[in-house]
Amino acid sequence: MGPRQGRPDAPSRCNRKLMTPDPSIIRRMEAHEWRYSQEDPAALEALRFRIDQCGRRGALISYSDLVSGVEFRLPSLWPQPHSIDVHAWSGLERKVIGDFLGCITTDSYRQHDFMASALVVGKHEDHPSDHFFEWMEFLHVLPNLHPDTVLRFWVEQVRAAHRHYLPPR
Repeated sequence: MGPRQGRPDAPSRCNRKLMTPDPSIIRRMEAHEWRYSQEDPAALEALRFRIDQCGRRGALISYSDLVSGVEFRLPSLWPQPHSIDVHAWSGLERKVIGDFLGCITTDSYRQHDFMASALVVGKHEDHPSDHFFEWMEFLHVLPNLHPDTVLRFWVEQVRAAHRHYLPPR
């Protein structure tokens, strides 16, 4: 089962401007197999819901708050439902969350021309992980990882997400 399909030309719920995502970026995003997120649609929707709610509040959400209390049912990794101990993340758990966030972000970009995972930040860093920005560079969205370029891009994505979720004033 692939990512949710959406019409790239459909207006967002709150922003009436028509979105035009770059097809080459979408192709690069879709070339990645979002293995874990497709294995557990309930966890995918729980994470997507939390990001949506955060966006509707015009806020950011920490990785820890995003996953706290979510049971992951990934039999290819864990025989029983698995909850992440937010005080002791493993490398595998970070990889799994990256997969879920990649799938969510692919959908948000395809459907609404913004990177939803820009709203997910480290509890102490107040910005997304380095992996997020490295992925954006890989997608050719970021020309480099210079701190000024990264900050400008991130602020643009947070604003785009909030414009999407928040009703016009």
